[in-house]
Amino acid sequence: WMYLESIFSSPDIVKQLPDAAKKFQAVDKSWKSIMKMTNDDPNALAAGTYKDRKETFVSHNVALDKIQKNLEEYLETKRAAFPRFYFLSNDELLEILSQAKDPQAVQPHLRKCFDNIVTLDFGVGAEDGNIIAMNSQEGEKVELGTNLRARGSVETWLTNVENRMKFSLHEKMKAGLLDYDEKIRKEWILVHPGQVVATVAQMTWARDTERALSADDPKSAMRDWSVLYKSDLNDLIIKIRGDLTKLQRKTIVALVTTDVHARDIIDELIDQGVEDTGDFTWQVQLRYYWK
Repeated sequence: WMYLESIFSSPDIVKQLPDAAKKFQAVDKSWKSIMKMTNDDPNALAAGTYKDRKETFVSHNVALDKIQKNLEEYLETKRAAFPRFYFLSNDELLEILSQAKDPQAVQPHLRKCFDNIVTLDFGVGAEDGNIIAMNSQEGEKVELGTNLRARGSVETWLTNVENRMKFSLHEKMKAGLLDYDEKIRKEWILVHPGQVVATVAQMTWARDTERALSADDPKSAMRDWSVLYKSDLNDLIIKIRGDLTKLQRKTIVALVTTDVHARDIIDELIDQGVEDTGDFTWQVQLRYYWK
């Protein structure tokens, strides 16, 4: 009763589970009436031998079990509609659902639902429900475009957030890839989100390595590619020592880590005399492609 009482005190839950709420209210009314009688006459023997009281408690327990089952089935429908809710406990999910009219109620739980989305930015006057951007733990902001609103059921608008997140990152990834060959690499990394930088860098590395392997003189092309790649890597190391924001520094440090691994793979390909993209030494490498 204590667990369910806090849940069914929420008008939103009562509205969403009217039958279970009605059953609970009946049990709640009976329980409070019995407690009042006991308080008025605080005699254990009298309270424990009251006619049909045991049977009443047994029937209440049966009703509470059914209510609990209905509640769990309700939560399961919400999780089926938005599978990321499986990352939340029942209590956390109920906290969100009990404040369904307040989109801000999801903020404390976003990190569990999405990998490294810490908060969502709502438009001026949060009551309008406009969602304009997502923020990472590192403080990076990625815009989500227009016409994204926290309207309707929580699972519906969070699904829309998830879809817009994927669409926005796809668009930024495409822009980052097109922009890669237009800018100096050490400058390019400063104008795109960290995830775009990390992913596009992997795609262009695979692309340019295969371009060298497919050249008329693969050995010479691979040596030239190795020199260029190491030069870009040295530029990043120098860049780290410069005046950067905390976020820019984290992006570059992460990129240097993958670049060092990529450099070692290029050296391995050269050392083993690989001259074809179909060679097993190249095929076993993790490669990213834009399709």
